[in-house]
Amino acid sequence: MEDFERIVTALEHDKSIASIFGVILYTDSHPYIKKVMRDEDYWNAFNEITGEKFTVLSVKPKAGRLNTPSFPPGSLGHMVPIWKEPRDNYKLVDAFELQDKDTSQLPLLLIFTRVKDDVLKIEISITEQSVDSAYNSIKDSLEFCSKVIAGILPENLNNPEGLYASFSLQNDHRVRINKIKNCLKLYTFIKGLIP
Repeated sequence: MEDFERIVTALEHDKSIASIFGVILYTDSHPYIKKVMRDEDYWNAFNEITGEKFTVLSVKPKAGRLNTPSFPPGSLGHMVPIWKEPRDNYKLVDAFELQDKDTSQLPLLLIFTRVKDDVLKIEISITEQSVDSAYNSIKDSLEFCSKVIAGILPENLNNPEGLYASFSLQNDHRVRINKIKNCLKLYTFIKGLIP
């Protein structure tokens, strides 16, 4: 985590790029994302999408696991699985204030910026049913980020609050549009069932 902190601090001082960053978070339990991240050709394609102004990093924390509690012999209990987060991930989870305070929601693209001691972030889920779907999910997310950055004036690239507000507004709009599209698909499906 210290290396990541050092890299982000150096990037924040670079005035030629936006002071908002992306980080792709995934674990070993996401094999398709892992394949995409290890392939240099995919990285080059992602670099072409994001361009010169937006920086994306990747972090692979240790995989957590679901454990079922054990009970002493002769006693009964309700077996609810409990997520066990590896100790090495605590700094990452605390630094980014991940949803549910663990890495169970990975993989995701985390868009973040730092304002004084606060981290402003947006979590975008990444899907992975195959290598192609993993690539397409990451590509779509990065194209969204690239589109937002393209709409920002060069003099505003170093305004973290403004960048976050722009990303947040555009992401909310994107999520609403996707929900409307899904509702229309459901409506069309149901309408097709009615004679």
